[in-house]
Amino acid sequence: MQILKIFFQNIEERQIVFKNTFWSLLNKFLSYILRGLSLIVAARILGPSNYGIFSAVFSFCNIFRFFSDFGLTTTITKNVSEYREKRTLIFLNSFILFLLISILSFLIAYFLFDLFLKPSLKSLFFVIFFGLILDLLREIASSFLIGLEKMEIPSILKILINLFSFLGVFFYLRKNPTPINLGYIYFWIFLLGAIVILFFVFKHFNKLNLKDEVKISLKIISYIFKDAWIFGLGNVLFFININLTILILSKIFDPKLVGIYSAALRFYEALTVIPISFTAAILPTMIRKKEKIGIFLEKILRIFHLIFWPLLFGSFLVGKDLIILLFGNDYQQSFYPFLILMLGFLFNSYISLFITALTAIGKRKEMLIFDFLSIFIVIILSLILIPKFSIYGASFVHLLSFFVLYVFSNLTLKKFIKFNSMPKFLNYLLASFLMAVFIYFLGVFNLGVFNFGILWSVIFKIFFGIIFYFSFLYLIKDEVILDIKKLRNY
Repeated sequence: MQILKIFFQNIEERQIVFKNTFWSLLNKFLSYILRGLSLIVAARILGPSNYGIFSAVFSFCNIFRFFSDFGLTTTITKNVSEYREKRTLIFLNSFILFLLISILSFLIAYFLFDLFLKPSLKSLFFVIFFGLILDLLREIASSFLIGLEKMEIPSILKILINLFSFLGVFFYLRKNPTPINLGYIYFWIFLLGAIVILFFVFKHFNKLNLKDEVKISLKIISYIFKDAWIFGLGNVLFFININLTILILSKIFDPKLVGIYSAALRFYEALTVIPISFTAAILPTMIRKKEKIGIFLEKILRIFHLIFWPLLFGSFLVGKDLIILLFGNDYQQSFYPFLILMLGFLFNSYISLFITALTAIGKRKEMLIFDFLSIFIVIILSLILIPKFSIYGASFVHLLSFFVLYVFSNLTLKKFIKFNSMPKFLNYLLASFLMAVFIYFLGVFNLGVFNFGILWSVIFKIFFGIIFYFSFLYLIKDEVILDIKKLRNY
């Protein structure tokens, strides 16, 4: 029973951070696997051309999904965390604002569709767009529970949603292999997820003042919009950054090449959910610890070093085998774009944390000019590099734009908070490098563990890599590893 308390109750600060981080990472780990399996099976079943068609429409709709969010997920978490007694009023008025923005988003997307994509794909557009809006509704409802530091509820639900999505793709799409049927699978599952999460939100309403708080207030809606727009604009610009390259590729090259690039980009996007979810989990704690946020930030940065540097080195070791194993030989060209994107992933992970810290201290707007600069860089570089270098140019566009954003987000945050952006960095860089060397020489000397085919080769590389990495950090008495050990005392 003691173990259940750690994972399902809020006891004290360090345990709450651990619990929320655990559920967030478990959610993203399992969701990544399940979503990745869905993507892999869908890509294999549809083939590069049909998958390219689906990805192009999905990328277009995804931009407007985040326009509909317009920062509501972040601002709901922030305000529910600060004003818990008014949580019902905050959520209901945020929901009204979400509906209004979603309608506007749909109208803009509808009239711009023919500019980027073929009119014959309109039916696919409708299915994907409204499916993504339903999924956004689940995210908005989840942000309410995250603000209450109840990460376990939305995490478990999201894992189940991704499980059902995989099952739908595996069993239904195999019999009906078309892009629109893939869209229908996501639509109905996202609808179910939205209904379930709203049930849990209602259970956590403030029942004592329910009659007073169930009302539409233009004053509250105006406040939420003013608080949210800066996050929303930043999110919209970020996802234009991510998805614009696919839209430009789809205008210049055939759907097959778009599908190959999409496999690398979607794989990369699945990984980016890890830092985004991690930072969402710690936002309420950052808000409560504003006075000591620099110390807290350095602790979180050590965790980021712990997680993301070995991921980067691991990509060089197993990335090619993974792509061939998962997507098939038709997608071999995805490997080098994926490696380039993984370098961008490293910068993007730190960007997520720095922007979360700026959000916690009320300074997110300081980054807005650099968000616009990043989009300008993406547009200019896309027009230069994509026509000449196709999918490789598209990957470099993201790498360069994320590097610029990393530099400016780091410098901007240091204007307000004193912190070391690379605490104990060399420990994790050395551990990751030695892990890579260790796995490389295992393969060179061919000790027998890699002779059972590509699947077992990948599994053994990952397994031995993890064992070596954490053993090395344990031997040098890394602080993060020691903090994890201390959690056994609860």
